[in-house]
Amino acid sequence: MKLTSLEDVLLSLQTMSPVVTVADDIRVKAKKALDRMLAIPRD
Repeated sequence: MKLTSLEDVLLSLQTMSPVVTVADDIRVKAKKALDRMLAIPRD
């Protein structure tokens, strides 16, 4: 398994690549799941 280094993250943020495309129906389902996770109160 390839490890992602901080340098790799920095390069990706600077160049904004690679671009990841996701089908719209998958994106909507994923956003709904993330919204539910973020709505859980933390103590």
